[in-house]
Amino acid sequence: MLKTNLEPDEIERMIQAPDNLRDRLIIRLLSRLGCRVSELVSINVDDIDWERELMLIQHLKRTIRKQCPKCEHRMGRKHNFCPKCGAEVSNTGIAEEKAKTRLVSVDSVTLEMAQEYLAKRTTKSDKLIPLTRQMAWSVV
Repeated sequence: MLKTNLEPDEIERMIQAPDNLRDRLIIRLLSRLGCRVSELVSINVDDIDWERELMLIQHLKRTIRKQCPKCEHRMGRKHNFCPKCGAEVSNTGIAEEKAKTRLVSVDSVTLEMAQEYLAKRTTKSDKLIPLTRQMAWSVV
């Protein structure tokens, strides 16, 4: 049977494996926040509430749907005709869902690691982890 999750001691070994603080922070944040890599690299420093130990995570996986201009029925983006009224649907009826956000509690050890990383890094960026999604995946 294929193993689908990691045990806490396996995650801790993954966190301790990298030599640099940034890579340890990436793995620790992913394991503690339960977010996607793309969500992690989109976190701004301003999204962190240091006193209340919270991080604001923006849910980046969005659903795009078409809306029929005649009957306002919602459908998938690949539909060319409305399944309710049969009207032809052009791309003008595309409506994107609102971006969702969630506040996630972060433990104090992780926040201390983030503060240490921010104090030591040389790049000036609004992002907590100024990497692309692909670069962060290569760390994991």
